[in-house]
Amino acid sequence: MTAVASGRSTTFDVTLAPDTVGTIFALEGDGAAALVGFQLTLVAKAADRFGNPMKGIDVTWATSSGSLQTAAGATDSTGKANNVITVGPDAGKVAITATSRFNTITFTVSALHTN
Repeated sequence: MTAVASGRSTTFDVTLAPDTVGTIFALEGDGAAALVGFQLTLVAKAADRFGNPMKGIDVTWATSSGSLQTAAGATDSTGKANNVITVGPDAGKVAITATSRFNTITFTVSALHTN
C-alpha cells in the first residue's frame, strides 16, 4: 500500500491473517451414502469468525464403523481437511467425528447393502 499526504508518500506491506478464534464445519460428505466396501470422501473446513480459511489446524478423525484413510491431519491453505472412509462391514448409519482445537463435528453417512 502507498499512503500520500502533503506531497509525500510512503509504501508499506499489509499481511492479512486469519483470526485465532475459529470453528470447523462439515463442508462435504455429511449425509452421503455408499455401498458397503465403497469409499466416501469427507471434507471438514476450518474458518475464523469472519469466514476466512484457516491453514494448519490439526484435525483428528474417528468413526463408529468402517475404516478411515487417516486418523489425523491438518487443514490446507484453503482451510480444508480431507479424509476417506470405506463404509461397512454392516449396513446402517455411520458416525464420523472430526475434532480440532475449536470444536468437534459429526458427519453421518449411510452404508448400504446391494440387495
